[in-house]
Amino acid sequence: MQEMTVFAGAKMPNHSYLLDDIGIAIGYRKFSAGEVVRFRTPLRLDIRGRTFKLVDDLGSDADVSSNVVEVAGSGTNVYTVDLDRKQCSCTGFKYRGECKHIAIAESRSGI
Repeated sequence: MQEMTVFAGAKMPNHSYLLDDIGIAIGYRKFSAGEVVRFRTPLRLDIRGRTFKLVDDLGSDADVSSNVVEVAGSGTNVYTVDLDRKQCSCTGFKYRGECKHIAIAESRSGI
């Protein structure tokens, strides 16, 4: 499961969690690191106030993006844009799957 929650002040995308057959978290993969870190003891995730999406697997180390930039939003918000995956940490992307921050980041990087 990949966490899609947008936390106030978050500067990096969320982790992906490795679940067993009954939905108990047995490990996670940081967005910025390639390896899966296993929990010493399995834990039940508290999903209150959090959103997740199901992914087939956690991918390989080659799937980890290094093309992540920060884009200033309107006001004081700063959003994290993954140019390789075309994802943004803003609320608009969470609900619509697209946003202006990705276009801004692409124009700055020449994509």
